[in-house]
Amino acid sequence: MNWDAVTALAEVAGAAAVVISLLYVARQLRQSANFTRATSQQMLIDKTTDHNRWICEDPQRIEILRRAVGGFHDLPPNEQHLVYTVFSAFLTGLENAIYFRQAGVCPDAVYAMQERTAMLILRTRGGQEFWESGQFLIGDDVRHKIEDLLKRKEDGMPPLHMVMPWLGTASATA
Repeated sequence: MNWDAVTALAEVAGAAAVVISLLYVARQLRQSANFTRATSQQMLIDKTTDHNRWICEDPQRIEILRRAVGGFHDLPPNEQHLVYTVFSAFLTGLENAIYFRQAGVCPDAVYAMQERTAMLILRTRGGQEFWESGQFLIGDDVRHKIEDLLKRKEDGMPPLHMVMPWLGTASATA
């Protein structure tokens, strides 16, 4: 065997090793992206679940929220504070979903759940009263997105009292 053949064989083996390494790195990147997507999705779902669990732990909280959707400004200051915290958490969930979606790590179904929840709240009289000051808790780009969503009344979403009858009444919707 001559040296030219050995050199050619070594070059072929080296090229094959590079291709195999690139395929391995591509597989690892794909797995990492899938893991990031799954982690983002689970975080949003967990936060929403934890939030809802916290609300449901105390019947008084449910009653305060029921009254809040009918009129945020009608509540005493201590209850406004509680409701402000609850509504803010739902807004933050939507904000996270919007940013995760832009990054390509939030599935459409999870984003839709966050969007619908926020819109159900913000389309009530109390939600609109909260939005007057709550809109400043989030980034301008997300605030504009939410304002656009609020303007779309004909999106087929029923009012809060039909989706969550324990929280709203027909008079609570705006």
